[in-house]
Amino acid sequence: MSRALHIEAAGRTEVGLRRSINEDVFALRSDLGLYLVLDGMGGHAAGDLAAAIAAETMQRFYEDGGTVWPVDAKGKASDPQAFLVAAAKLANTRIRERAARECAKRGMGAAFAAVHTGSSGFCVAHAGHCRAYRLRDGRLESLTEDHRGLNAYLWRGVALDVAERMPDRDALTRALGMKEKMDITSRMEDVRPGDIVLLCSNGIHDVMSDWQIAAVIAGRSDLAATADALIAGAQARGAPDDITCVLLRWSTASEPDGGRQ
Repeated sequence: MSRALHIEAAGRTEVGLRRSINEDVFALRSDLGLYLVLDGMGGHAAGDLAAAIAAETMQRFYEDGGTVWPVDAKGKASDPQAFLVAAAKLANTRIRERAARECAKRGMGAAFAAVHTGSSGFCVAHAGHCRAYRLRDGRLESLTEDHRGLNAYLWRGVALDVAERMPDRDALTRALGMKEKMDITSRMEDVRPGDIVLLCSNGIHDVMSDWQIAAVIAGRSDLAATADALIAGAQARGAPDDITCVLLRWSTASEPDGGRQ
């Protein structure tokens, strides 16, 4: 019996209940081992375009083997973590280049969360309020921390009750396109059979608690049905923002459904 792990993937996006267009984008590129969720910055010019530019740029970066390496990216192309960060930095540059050419697009940007899978684990990178979670042995773990004003205050040692009263507590402090040189948070993770990773926009996690998300994921074996249930759960709770999720599950080659009935 082979113990090689393979990956199943599913994704879905829907426009938010208070939106006229969907500014979220997702990508499932199993051929590249690349999975993306991007959220165009709400209230900014052409957020849907920024998300689309970022998604296209990051996929093309992997297709081309990183031939255009951003000047502010560190590390080597042989380092999977450095490679994913470089892809995001190039996306940041491309968004800013487009905005500089078109006045109406100035200020556009996109939050993102991305996973690149390898033979023994995966790298996750993000900026903004798109999140990555892992469900392992029934326990949901957050792999990211939002780049929002609230966390920025907490990281500086401000008391929670004070930070929660700050007028900019919900403002994004990072997003692709926001600054010329963008810091990208990244980490490497191992994998085990049965692990499920969720990438999602704030349309889900702003209205669903971690335990509600965990209950939806743990209660279903079909990933496409799980994605549908997450979207439906957010809509039932009146999600104002666009709702997007990508789900990945690792299983042994002899158990394509992760051994679940």
